[in-house]
Amino acid sequence: MVALFTFGKEASVAKSCLSNSSIENCHSLAETLRREKKFKESFEVFKNLCEEKSEACYGVYYTAVEINRDYAKNAITLLEKQAKKSSKIYSDLATFYQQEHRFEDAIKAAKTFYDFDKENGALSYVILLMPYGSKEEAYQVSYSDCLKISMSCSFYLSLTPDSPHLPELLKRADKECYNTLSSEPGFTTIVKTACSNIGLYKFKKGSSDDAYKAWSRSCTYGNGFDCLFIVSAGVFSSTQIKLAFTNFCNIKDPFFIFADFQKKYCATYKQNQEIPKEIEDYGKKELDNHLVESSSRTD
Repeated sequence: MVALFTFGKEASVAKSCLSNSSIENCHSLAETLRREKKFKESFEVFKNLCEEKSEACYGVYYTAVEINRDYAKNAITLLEKQAKKSSKIYSDLATFYQQEHRFEDAIKAAKTFYDFDKENGALSYVILLMPYGSKEEAYQVSYSDCLKISMSCSFYLSLTPDSPHLPELLKRADKECYNTLSSEPGFTTIVKTACSNIGLYKFKKGSSDDAYKAWSRSCTYGNGFDCLFIVSAGVFSSTQIKLAFTNFCNIKDPFFIFADFQKKYCATYKQNQEIPKEIEDYGKKELDNHLVESSSRTD
């Protein structure tokens, strides 16, 4: 088996970084090395960061799996050691256990993080409980989270579709989507999130009118995915599709992830009013991915 950590050039890079730079700069170095596929060097920097600052452990496993299975197993061992120092790491461990198909360990880790931080740990705990653990516990945890944090309610619509608390989850999610005051902090994010999740849930249930109502509102407030879902779902009218793509083209956000699409397709669309096939194909692919992802969590 490969030793837990390598030495030589890789270790030297990591040691030099922490000796001469900040943790933030070392993290940037590790990410750069990873993008350049210098995985052993990247791993050493991530490993040293993890030992120095436990919250910085996330990159260790993802880099290790790019090297070989022994590195991946040793990365898990390091994370388990560091988790004893910081319960925050159990959140990462739950994800990595799941990828290792260690589902019982994943649930235990997610539960430990949930007990440590109920506000941030509920969703990931429910995601694991639904396919691999107790659905009854998932229903209770999701309902409790929804009662405490209204913005979380919409996430559980597709995650816990058979929950006895579903009517209350939907009621509260609807309120977030349609009745959040524009003066409320985070108004746009709240509306985009709730309406997007409601739209997906309603579409899965076969209620295209309700899906359109939610997605069109989210689209109007800048959720490009939901604009493309309307364009590509194959159940909406040509008027609804054109309005959605027009709204897509009118989104003005310096961080908009579809800015390249806007540059490439929107000027032509405004001239001929024809939705590019590339847009339809991309939207259909993303919608299918979202549907599969939400279904796999409840199977």
